[in-house]
Amino acid sequence: MLAILQVAQRREHESSLTCAKNTLLTISVFLTTASTAISADEPLIFPALEATIDCLQDLGLAKVAAGCLRSLLLTSPPKSETDEAIARYLFPRLIIFITDDTQTLDPENARTVVAQALTAFVALYADDDADDRAAAAMSLVLPALLLRAQVGGKET
Repeated sequence: MLAILQVAQRREHESSLTCAKNTLLTISVFLTTASTAISADEPLIFPALEATIDCLQDLGLAKVAAGCLRSLLLTSPPKSETDEAIARYLFPRLIIFITDDTQTLDPENARTVVAQALTAFVALYADDDADDRAAAAMSLVLPALLLRAQVGGKET
């Protein structure tokens, strides 16, 4: 799948964009549905996640990549070890993505989708009173959202 995505991102054919979108969706569906069967130590999980994160900067793929990352981050409890590993990998990278002010253009509003996903991620853990994960996640997401609002101004 990663090789298909790399070839499709070259945009050498008129169907390349559609192929890249379908590949991102396939990776997302595979990781969300097969997470109980895949070990968290699987070496291809993190390159697939990194490729999806890289697509957030790609015009034409950013909205699909943001939706895929939202699906991966917001898997319903009970979560498998692989789901937890995916969330641990994605969370800091998505915080960086929404607070990165060096790339001000966001024509597909991917930052908005990612910010909403991070907010919903915190809400997933807010119901569990005994768990400190919600407080820890909120202490990272809230300043990131405030910084995004400050940098983005009225557009955010």
